[in-house]
Amino acid sequence: MLFATVRALWSLSAGAWVELFGSRLIGTIRSLSSSVAILITAAAPWTFELTLDAGWPLELMLLVSAALMLGVSWPLGVWWRHRHYRAT
Repeated sequence: MLFATVRALWSLSAGAWVELFGSRLIGTIRSLSSSVAILITAAAPWTFELTLDAGWPLELMLLVSAALMLGVSWPLGVWWRHRHYRAT
């Protein structure tokens, strides 16, 4: 779930990245976001294996994953909206 959030940020258009960070840093930011997406993708199976081995039920794992996704994406969305509407 967290990967979906990072992937959504990574796939922003170049115009959105420029608006957020400026054209001078666009390559660095896209490179960093790709690295984070790869790291999270690699860590997800290991994390789910640990929680299954610890005896967590699948329903609890899904609820925790959904809470993490909302806990990360909602504040980012609020920040983005605040930044966008403040600039106009």
